[in-house]
This record gives sequence, C-alpha cells and structure tokens, in this order.
Amino acid sequence: MYLIDIADDHPLVREAIGQLLQQQLNNCQVRLSVDFPSLWQQLAEGPEPDLILLDLQMPGCQGFDGLQRLQAAFPQVPVAILSANDDKPTMLAAMTHGAIGFISKASERTQLVQAVQQLLQGEVYLSAAQFRSDSPKTPTPPLLETVSPLEWKVRALTTQQQRVLQWLLKGLSNKAIARELHCAETTVKSHVSVVLEKFAVKRRAELLALFASTTD
Repeated sequence: MYLIDIADDHPLVREAIGQLLQQQLNNCQVRLSVDFPSLWQQLAEGPEPDLILLDLQMPGCQGFDGLQRLQAAFPQVPVAILSANDDKPTMLAAMTHGAIGFISKASERTQLVQAVQQLLQGEVYLSAAQFRSDSPKTPTPPLLETVSPLEWKVRALTTQQQRVLQWLLKGLSNKAIARELHCAETTVKSHVSVVLEKFAVKRRAELLALFASTTD
C-alpha cells in the first residue's frame, strides 16, 4: 500500500487529485494537507509517506523554501512539485533543489496518474516532454570541434557508464535500467554512483537538471 501526501491550499485541487489517485490506484492511500504546517505535523507524527506532492505557493512556504526544509528534515521521503507555474526555469530549479519530479496542474487526468505511478516506481518525472526528447546522447563531435566540459565528462565514462547515463536522463529507475542493459540491479547501482560522482551531483534529479540546462 502506497501512502501519498498531497499538500495544496486550494480545496478543489487538493481534493480532486486525492480522489483521482484513490480511484485509479488500487493500492493507494492519500493524506491531505491544507498548508505546510499541517503537512509538517503529519510527517512528524508518522508514518512517512512514499511520496509528497507539494504545491510551491501556500501558507507556511513560498517558492522552494518548503522543499528545502523537507529535504533537510526528511531526506528519505521523495518530493514532487505540483504547480501551475510549469515553465522550464521553474522546473529546472525544482529539480536542482532536490525534487524528484514536477507535475503541472494543467496535466490531463491520465497524465497525472501516470506521473504519480512513475514517481512511486522511483523514476523521475517532468511534465514537459522536451526534458526527455532534448536530453543529449553521448556526444560524438568532429575532431576539431570545441568540446564543452560537460561533454568531456561524458567521454571520460566507460561505454557501459555512458549507457547508464542515457537511461538516467530518460528518468528510468535502477531496476528498469537493469532490464534494458540485461545486467544485475546492483551493477547498475554501482554505475549510477560513479556517474553521479563524475558530474559532482548527489541526486539523479540534479543530473537531469544539469543536462537539461544545456539545451537552453
């Protein structure tokens, strides 16, 4: 049974999403919070949820303040941003601050459910399709072409690590990557650790934001 916390100060949004998830996900339990203090109290009293859907603007938190406080106090709880401000800079900032996903409030019902399912499986989710389709693949520039520092870091990876990187940039979980590469999940986990270290990031969401920023 999955436990999902939805924190949003708009009753219609909060209750509609809660009802939708409980109807579409049979193994889902939802807790609703009207503001950040009530969310914090629920987390403190436990149990910890499998996922938090957090509005960016509501009483008790503004912008990424709430996300940062949650990351500091409950680092093991994944947080996805739920917001009407779904422009690319806001999405990038959310991922940089540690969110594992960004769901636009303008999403279709089926898209929202699919996004939550993907997040519960440990994958990264972003509303904008460009963050996946534009993700750079292993660069193969001509010999005389100027190579960026980011590209040099990609080239420094082994072939298998480059493959893992490509699947990471598509938001796949370790288990899904292992299926794609026909190897053990422990092997993928080891490669992921190396890749994150090479690019000086701690989370795969930060890695995604790093590469997405190069497409601006």
